[in-house]
Amino acid sequence: MQPTISPERWLEHLDAWKQTDLTQADYCRMHGLRTNQFWYWKSKLQSQAPVTKQKITSGFAIAQFETVTATQQTLSVTLPDGTTLNDIDAANIKVAAQLLEVLR
Repeated sequence: MQPTISPERWLEHLDAWKQTDLTQADYCRMHGLRTNQFWYWKSKLQSQAPVTKQKITSGFAIAQFETVTATQQTLSVTLPDGTTLNDIDAANIKVAAQLLEVLR
């Protein structure tokens, strides 16, 4: 009586047979397998999903982001009499220029 062979072992036999140029019958003779069982397991295992571990992912990805806050560059102007104009930036540069023209 032949010992029971697990489905995983049959899968190993099928993979090994595919690597050879042997017929199924010749492979079975070389390994002491019954050809009818070989054909049964070949048919059964090919119709099922592969017996391999698959990594299952959730479909979500980890995202990393960095918030970059642009620092607004400002200008300060101090006149010879000590008057100071602070926080001059691109939004108010024209007003600051007009003010400096008047103060000149």
